[in-house]
Amino acid sequence: MKLNDGDIVITTMRGMFPGVIPVAAGQGALFLTRRWWRMASSWRSWWHFRHVAMVVDDGASLCQAMPRGVEIVPLPEDLLTTPGTIIVRPAYACTLDASRRWLWEGERAAQAAKFYEGTPYGFLTYLKLSAAILRMPALEAWLHRLISTRRDMICSQHIDQALADAGYHVFDDGRIPQDVTPAELGTGLLNRHGRHLVTGPHAPTWVSNNARYGAKI
Repeated sequence: MKLNDGDIVITTMRGMFPGVIPVAAGQGALFLTRRWWRMASSWRSWWHFRHVAMVVDDGASLCQAMPRGVEIVPLPEDLLTTPGTIIVRPAYACTLDASRRWLWEGERAAQAAKFYEGTPYGFLTYLKLSAAILRMPALEAWLHRLISTRRDMICSQHIDQALADAGYHVFDDGRIPQDVTPAELGTGLLNRHGRHLVTGPHAPTWVSNNARYGAKI
């Protein structure tokens, strides 16, 4: 089964480094400070879906933000057979690029994701996103500058910014690009038009995004 540019991989992250430190520790802080009950059914689902990446290079590679920075790596050979991963294919539209060529938003998103290669990982981003608990009109402009920066990113910020750069917006609640955690981004994608598959030992098949996950993962 071939994956397309712009397909989004939602999964866990293994190992003590970086799976637990810093990723899981940061996700724990976000779980306590953001309105997790709106986006995840439980701590377990919030914990499991804590990494997102995007398929690029005509389905041959993954672009992802890791603690060593945004990187492009070969697509894992066992990606589709390892249980527990969700791959989402949003219902991208076709748009004109600057040279008047028609491109799918997924292709544009993949190009945008690759543009950020080498961007440092946002170790302090967990604190920045946690600061959203302070939301009030007097602090809104400060939070925007703090969160929506392209100088450093965690994985969900990287993918959300790449999608926004391509003209595809996951959320319609007024949030700025990058104001998102992996669990929130996964939920948002599954609740938009498109298709997804769940990987495992049996041949996965694409199904329409629907109420299977409800409003939460």
